[in-house]
Formats: sequence, structure tokens, C-alpha cells
Amino acid sequence: MSQAGKGSSIVFVVIAGLILQFFLFQAEGKETPNKAVAEFAKAYFRFDPAMAQRLCDERKAPDDFDVVEKYIQLASDEASARGFGLNYMKSCLSDIRTQTLTKDSESAQMRISFVRKQSLLRTFFAPKTYQVDEVVNLVFEDGLWKVCGAVFDLP
Repeated sequence: MSQAGKGSSIVFVVIAGLILQFFLFQAEGKETPNKAVAEFAKAYFRFDPAMAQRLCDERKAPDDFDVVEKYIQLASDEASARGFGLNYMKSCLSDIRTQTLTKDSESAQMRISFVRKQSLLRTFFAPKTYQVDEVVNLVFEDGLWKVCGAVFDLP
């Protein structure tokens, strides 16, 4: 094969790779119930206030009661009672799997399962893990899939 042929092959492969990356990036950014429930679970077990963005309006603040703020405050109080900060209570999630049970344009019901590992601060020598398997209801509000109803131990 001539030098010109080799060079054009390399250019073709690079351009094809860039086009593939563009389509993969577009697919990753698409809003799905699977993505929403996984993001919510990660934020929930990290005590991240951003989890409120994935809560439906009726669940977020019923009767002027901010459930996210209350949940984080309760965890912080429990950690303080043990003599630690909130980081002590955080968990890492792994092996996250989602399954669509039902879905239409306005709502979805998802099963999420994952392994929750206590933070490194709590279990340096003997990490404890917990298998979590839960069914979560979601609604489509304001262009996002949001978790609704009773989920995990959110007050």
C-alpha cells in the first residue's frame, strides 16, 4: 500500500471515530427514568442536597416541610451523636442496575438494585456492604424524570 493510501486510511478512521463519539455523547445526555433513579440514589446516599432536583414537586416540600433538608439534618444529628461529621454517614454505591417495570410518557416504575458500601471512615478494616433492591415511582415534570412517592427512608 502506498504512503498516500495509509494516510487516507488513518484520516478516515479518525473522522469515523469522531462521528461515533458525537452520537454516543448525544445518547448519554438523553433524559431517561433509568438515569434519573440512579442519579437520585447516588445523591441520596451521599447526602447531596442536589437530590432535590430529582424529587417530584409533591414530594419535595409537602406542607412547607423540606424533606431533603430534614433528611440531611437527621443524618447529621445521628453522626454528631456518635462523635463524627456527616461524612461518616455517607455510602458508596456500586453494581447499580435498573429495570423498567412500566413506562409511559408521564410516569414510570423502575426497579433499582445496587450494593451499598459504608464509607471508608466507618469500615477501614472490615467493610460492610448491603444489597438494596427497591421499586421506585417516577413522573415526568419540567422536562426531567423525577422520583415520587416513598423511596428509601426519605422522611
